Amino acid sequence: MIKKIIFIVGIVSILAACGCIGSSLNNNPPERIKDISVIKDASGYQTYFILADKEGQETTSDGSFKIVISKGSGYYSLKNNVTASKFQKAKLGMGNFQHEAIICNIGIIPKSNVEKYLGDSGMAEVKLYFTTPDNRTLEGDETIFL
Repeated sequence: MIKKIIFIVGIVSILAACGCIGSSLNNNPPERIKDISVIKDASGYQTYFILADKEGQETTSDGSFKIVISKGSGYYSLKNNVTASKFQKAKLGMGNFQHEAIICNIGIIPKSNVEKYLGDSGMAEVKLYFTTPDNRTLEGDETIFL
C-alpha cells in the first residue's frame, strides 16, 4: 500500500514538474497587446506578441492577427488565425532580467521577405492588430532596427 502511495505521489510530482498538470494558462479575454517583439537574427526576424487581460495579466485567446512592418512607403504584412492553444510559456531575457511570459510565437519572418520591401537597414515601424472572438480589434506598435 505504501509503495502505491509513493508511486502515485512520484508520478504526480513528475507531471507537475514538467508542467503537464496544474499549469493552465490564463484565458481571460484580452484587453490590450502588452508587447510585440521582432528580433533580428541570422535567418530573419523572430517575432512574437503578448496579450494582457483587463487586470494586466498575460493571457491567451483565439483570434486572428495581422502584423505590418513598414518603412517610408514600403511595407511587409502577414496575417493568420491563432488558437489559445498556440500560446505558450517562454523564458525571456537573460540573467537577472530573465522572466516567464505567455507568448504567441509568430515564428521567423525571413530576412528576404522584409528586405524586398524595406531594405536592410534603418528604423521600421511594426503594427500588430489582434481580432478577438467577439470581433474587437486590439492594436499595438513597436519601432525596430532592420
